[in-house]
Amino acid sequence: MYLPEHFREENGERIAALLRAYPFALMITVREGLPQVSHLPLVYETDPSGKSWLYGHFARANPQWQDLGSGAQALAVFNGPHAYVSPGWYERPGVPTWNYAAIHVRGRVEVLEDKSELSALVGRMSETFEADENPWRWIEHAERFDKMLEHIVGFRLAIEELEAKFKLGQNRAEADQRNVCERLGASADTEAQALAQLMSESLSGIR
Repeated sequence: MYLPEHFREENGERIAALLRAYPFALMITVREGLPQVSHLPLVYETDPSGKSWLYGHFARANPQWQDLGSGAQALAVFNGPHAYVSPGWYERPGVPTWNYAAIHVRGRVEVLEDKSELSALVGRMSETFEADENPWRWIEHAERFDKMLEHIVGFRLAIEELEAKFKLGQNRAEADQRNVCERLGASADTEAQALAQLMSESLSGIR
């Protein structure tokens, strides 16, 4: 990823927050020199030793999971909030641009095919994403849907390299950044509002 230093994000809490808030990622592998891509929800976790992982699963019918054997590397791409920025929002001359946050995660992948591991994985993922007051719980239905586990292949990716790009106008004057943040925050677009929140957090560190 093209990553100018002024757009590089190194705050671990902000990175983890984005990985959890925008978990629907692109999972990219290479087969015979050609990129293979799947769109998958991924769960980001840090274990007691401090090592970070991504967990997810493929449909067994999806041949991409076969690219993960023998400790193959994969790339997961997470896209956070993004929005168009008009040069009319600047005090100084500028050009149209697009502000956004994105994270690239690389690492070696371990395939999980044992039924008990798959059951635990589905339980972990459903607990992560369920938001209802009375959430659906895998453990209450695991026996009924046990056969369906045969149709998925789980995996965990050991995070070896992570690049986070928060392009939030840091190359502009502070007044321009604040004007853009205000415009985005006033938008009816929830993506723009979320981007404004990221910009606000960055601006709070300027002073």
